[in-house]
Amino acid sequence: MPKKAASPPKKDNESGSDDEEGGEDGRHNLLKVKVVRADDILAADRGGTSDAYAIVDFKGLKRKTQVIKKSLTPEWNETFEFECGRPQGRLLVELFDHDWIGSHDFLGLVEVDLGTLSIEAQFESWFDLMPRPGKTDMVSGRLLLSMIIVPKDRSEEDTSGLDAFPWLDHSLFRAKGHVREYNVIQVYFATTYVDFQEEVKELHETVFPRMHELCQASGYVFNPVVMRYGMDELADRKYMSDPRVARIVFREIERCRRISPRCNFFVLAGDRYGSSLLPASLDKNECMAVRGRLSEDESSEEKAAALALLQTWYRLDDNAAPSRFVLLPEADGASPSAGPGTPPHVEWLRVEALLFKHLAAASKEVLAEFRLHKYQVSLFQQEVTLGALWPEDAGEHVGCIVRSLGNLRVVNARAGAVVDLQSRRGDCITDSFKEVLLPCPCSCRHLSTPVLSVPAVSEVTAVGERSLFAQVRQSMLDEARRDRLIDLKARLVEKLGARVKYASAQWQGMAMGRDHLAGPRRPPAARARRRGPA
Repeated sequence: MPKKAASPPKKDNESGSDDEEGGEDGRHNLLKVKVVRADDILAADRGGTSDAYAIVDFKGLKRKTQVIKKSLTPEWNETFEFECGRPQGRLLVELFDHDWIGSHDFLGLVEVDLGTLSIEAQFESWFDLMPRPGKTDMVSGRLLLSMIIVPKDRSEEDTSGLDAFPWLDHSLFRAKGHVREYNVIQVYFATTYVDFQEEVKELHETVFPRMHELCQASGYVFNPVVMRYGMDELADRKYMSDPRVARIVFREIERCRRISPRCNFFVLAGDRYGSSLLPASLDKNECMAVRGRLSEDESSEEKAAALALLQTWYRLDDNAAPSRFVLLPEADGASPSAGPGTPPHVEWLRVEALLFKHLAAASKEVLAEFRLHKYQVSLFQQEVTLGALWPEDAGEHVGCIVRSLGNLRVVNARAGAVVDLQSRRGDCITDSFKEVLLPCPCSCRHLSTPVLSVPAVSEVTAVGERSLFAQVRQSMLDEARRDRLIDLKARLVEKLGARVKYASAQWQGMAMGRDHLAGPRRPPAARARRRGPA
């Protein structure tokens, strides 16, 4: 028998206005109540079952679920929304047995004190069914409810994960972009880079020089922006482990949109989705809810360590409106900006992995689903969102190439450079050409177990783009990131239409083929043979 339902978590801040119409920080709120299911309810009909339904009552506003016939364990999974101010008042949920003739039989009620809920903190629990006050009703069983209070102005349609960057002015990316004040064509190239190194090299060696010539002939300067190109392995690892890199990336995208008169953004999409960065900041209510969840499990030393790191690395900024917890640039001898391989940077990699793992896990347990995107959306998708999906005039200024990869088999370590594998961050050059990794017991993104031999390939039935992965051992693929990538490509096609071009490449066992490139180079020996006599 599961434990009796606990009370909802206490709010971290009891202060605020008593105005029922205004939410925290003067915002209006929505109370979302999900009636999930009931268990072991009273049998009210002759057949030993009940035709149960629930009525949710908040301040006189009532909502009714559908009737689940002939069951003692009815399952509804219905969500109702009520406008509210500060978390206060009581929520009443009553269960009845539906009868065609006469009054409906009472099966029990649940009463929840909303004053104990926190803004944007998901609360789900079992509640014992109780009789009506002053009545001697026969009741049994329990009811599972899920509740959350969210600000009305918080858009759940935004799945970009950009809420971790409150300083980002979304209007700069949604409105029409350029102003014709500069004779500069500056184009930002968005790519996961690790799997596009050959293509980027080809661009720099053959395409960009020609673009420079064409632009100069028309009185323009061509300035391509390709992040990470030219970095060595150590610099690349430092780049991809620093959450502050997002600010640099977003600033470059905005600058390209602002000054380039025609094309200003180009997407190179392959079969990799990439990974998310550690959030640069957290909403105050969100952070306090996660802290509370981590502190509940006192028996876990790892969670206690994660809680200590969260309290150390995220500090409250009361000057922000609303208040937020901001990630510090360094603490306790660790720093993302330290030289790669140095003790401070090695310690930062450990801190970042532990923080990300437990922040994501605890958030999934206590926060609404739309608050989880920052832990799931990759930096690559955020680049594409700002440069290609949000702008109204993307059809005039954005180009895209979608490259598909055939003949892919995970038979050696290098396949990890072109697809997302489980339990691997894989966005760093040095991560991509090492041993094949299997998921580690703790399911974190960075730490994994090396495999010396890869089992046989399993065939998978798939349709559409998923067929590209038919020869990849599915237990090694990160299917969640793969599905996000497929959805991202579909959104690009919907937004850009004919401006999306397609290319195909073949995996050649140890590396990607070059036949799809503009000018594939032959080895010197091959060129010499062609010049020799027939």
